[in-house]
Amino acid sequence: MSAPNSYPTHEVAMSRTTTHRLRRLATRVARAGALAAALAAVAGPAQALADETPGPYDLTVTSSTNQAGAHPDVTTSFRLRTKDYGGSVGVQPVEPMKTVRLSLPAGLVGDAANVPQCEASAFGAGALAGGGCPDGTQVGIATLHADLAGQYGDMILPVFNVNPGPDRPATFGFSVLFPNVQIGFSARTATDGGLDTVINGINEGARIDAQTLTLWGNPADPSHDGMRASCLDLFGTGPMDPSSCAPHGIPATGPLLRNPTSCTPAVTKIAIATWPHPNTYATDEVTSPAPTGCGDVPFRPSIAVAPSASSSDAPTGLDVTVGVEQNRDADGLGAADVKRTVVTLPAGYTISPSAADGLKACDAAHVGIGADGPADCPDASKVGSATIVSPILGSPLTGPIYLGPSTSPGHYSVFVVVYGQGIRLKLPGDIAADPATGRLTTTFDNTPQQPFTTFSLHFDGGDRAVLASPTTCGTGDATATVTPWSSPEGKDVSLTTPVALGGGDCANGLPFAPKLVAGVSNAQAGSSNTAFALAVMRDDRTQTLGAISNVVLPPGLTAKVGSVPRCDSVRAQAGTCGAASKVGTVDVTAGPGADPLHLSGTAYLTEGYKGAPYGLSLVVPALAGPYDLGTVVIRSAISVGPDARISVQTDPLPQILAGIPLRLRSVALRLDRAGFMVNPTSCADAAVTATLAGSGGEKTDAVSRFGLNGCRALPFTPRMTASAVRSTKAAGAGLHVGITQAAGQANLKTVAVTLPAGLAIKLKALGTACSQAQLDARACPAASKVGGASAVTPLLDVPLKGAVYLVQGGSSLPKLVALLQGGGLTIPLTGSTSVSRGGRIGTTFNAIPDVPISAFDLDLPHNRRQILDTASSWPACGAAGSVVFTGQNGARLTRTLPVTTRCTAAKKTARKQATRKK
Repeated sequence: MSAPNSYPTHEVAMSRTTTHRLRRLATRVARAGALAAALAAVAGPAQALADETPGPYDLTVTSSTNQAGAHPDVTTSFRLRTKDYGGSVGVQPVEPMKTVRLSLPAGLVGDAANVPQCEASAFGAGALAGGGCPDGTQVGIATLHADLAGQYGDMILPVFNVNPGPDRPATFGFSVLFPNVQIGFSARTATDGGLDTVINGINEGARIDAQTLTLWGNPADPSHDGMRASCLDLFGTGPMDPSSCAPHGIPATGPLLRNPTSCTPAVTKIAIATWPHPNTYATDEVTSPAPTGCGDVPFRPSIAVAPSASSSDAPTGLDVTVGVEQNRDADGLGAADVKRTVVTLPAGYTISPSAADGLKACDAAHVGIGADGPADCPDASKVGSATIVSPILGSPLTGPIYLGPSTSPGHYSVFVVVYGQGIRLKLPGDIAADPATGRLTTTFDNTPQQPFTTFSLHFDGGDRAVLASPTTCGTGDATATVTPWSSPEGKDVSLTTPVALGGGDCANGLPFAPKLVAGVSNAQAGSSNTAFALAVMRDDRTQTLGAISNVVLPPGLTAKVGSVPRCDSVRAQAGTCGAASKVGTVDVTAGPGADPLHLSGTAYLTEGYKGAPYGLSLVVPALAGPYDLGTVVIRSAISVGPDARISVQTDPLPQILAGIPLRLRSVALRLDRAGFMVNPTSCADAAVTATLAGSGGEKTDAVSRFGLNGCRALPFTPRMTASAVRSTKAAGAGLHVGITQAAGQANLKTVAVTLPAGLAIKLKALGTACSQAQLDARACPAASKVGGASAVTPLLDVPLKGAVYLVQGGSSLPKLVALLQGGGLTIPLTGSTSVSRGGRIGTTFNAIPDVPISAFDLDLPHNRRQILDTASSWPACGAAGSVVFTGQNGARLTRTLPVTTRCTAAKKTARKQATRKK
């Protein structure tokens, strides 16, 4: 139904009937006065019988043609129950009707815009049957069986197309005495979209017991001329003598009615309320034969898709318009209505994660699906607007598009709410995102059987747009499958339209140029009151982040892993680690544009992972606005090299969740558990390095400079003790060395020990040395083991312990290697051996890792594998060597090293010798 169209004046036709119409009008008014008096005299008794059911019954619906999409004359009729009261009252309706509601079959539609309208002022001024309305505004006739001045008969009344005003799609009207009766039209937007008619204002005293309403499919057809208002005999059974009516010559316009385009049985329902019971409705319904010939109904849809983004990899608006070519020829068939529309966007157009910040969802209950009232949705759920242009409406229906909840992974609800001219349509749809590619398919199913010329969806652009343009440029195809209500006789139509991808200037391939930024919160050397942060980021229109495959920390940047309970592998993989294992936080940004989505998570220290002694479980709840996309768990393996440097290998980063490509912009890790991280004690230039991979497989190495201060101010006071064991029966000696150092000092870098004179290397032991290859394979022969060592560090909750091996040193003397193990770590400490010109043995450990060591013990026992020998001149009760300590901060400390000796056996021998001499 449409807004008013101007009605062209037809002066010739009007002048021919003016005299006749005025004469008939005067007669009607006179008869009406008598009729009204007669009706008033008997109005009382019928109202007293409220205990009997009035009806309706004998509801019938007939159509002049059953061809789907044709323009039929449609007649509905019904009767009310009556009762013979006897006497002067006689037969009367059980109760006089007040309101009639008629629900027309879904798909039976009217186009009141094709018929000129009678202005409300002219319709209201006409006495009996709207005598002020021109014949060209007539759309049918109403036949009422009523008490006509004491005798029942048919009253034939013209039905006019009356200006409905702004809040109704159409209004028809006729007059039964006073006041005039209006037939209001509304759409059943809460159910099937069919039309309801409501007849209000029926005169209480008319005592109508039957009604027949005929609406003309083509009101301008000359076949209706004999039933036009100027020719009808109000109190007769039909038109007057045709010779008394001049030819009307109503100009041809377009059809008023159109049959459904679905070949399914048509159901018409009626409900009647009476004056005694205005709020109680008696009902009836009838099923008419299904329309036929659906295969003959024309159906020519079209589709257009136009993005708004001017560049690739950016938030974008999008306009999608589905059109249907309409046929408004009264002699032809109307176009089939659209039942189902499925539109698939080109690959690359996806949901944008950037839309999620601040986004809300509106569910079906708040939209009011199944109800007529307005939607009660938050503004933050609005993502665009929709427009429906219909040939049967004078102005478009417009309104918002609301985003709804996710019905299942990868499926997102969308609601279109449009209104105008008293009609409010609510169309639920589904957006399906391909779980592997994110390609979008939108479906609107079971749309109302109402014709439209265009159905347009406009999705808003801007940084918070719900859609993102492809990361590449070119042209792709949008496809659509449109199903008519005339199916299965009618056929689905498949459509394809080209769509620009990306827009603007695009490179042949996306570059991969991520940035690495890393550092500590406290630059004081040796501090354990610090946090370590690392972030990898990229710009728009570059390859997304695929993996942070290897991060290597600077020497000496370590963690007190022994102070944190480690999460077990099962919970680490499930993302359910406890708070006791928390060591930091994770922050992720995803999506294109200036305002990507921000996600936050937690980092947990875990048991070993992928062969490494320790691991991280990075747990990020993927809460994208109103959508819970699940919990993302990224595992990392923490390895510790022979030099105690830490490297972290992270599993590939997720690229798509629930059909939404993440387009990762940055990943940031912050290890900020109190006392967990420990700074190096060296201020030498260093760096954090990482190997980064893009989603396309390209790799690059990234470097972030790392520096500290305050190294020279660190105290450095390590202490060493040494003791020897000398045999009194055979040559050789054992040696035990211990180093201690207080907390908060510069860590050791080198230790050079010179043994006292008289201690020499046992040449026989050199033949049992382990090769470097055997050492690397941790397969040194037992004969090469010459002692043991242990180290205590505050980083671990267990000491490091291991064997000391004599290892081949090429052309030089063998090396002394302490292979320390504990806490999943293996740290070799290598000492090179030399002999000075004075014959004194020196051992230097040149590559001690920059880690805090509170105690270190080296034991070379006096046994059959001893490597030290003694000269005959070696003092019996002690000697002294020297030690030079060098700190990681450059400090140097030289100390004399007293070597205490167990002399008990030597003193006994001396006393025996003295006794003999005496």
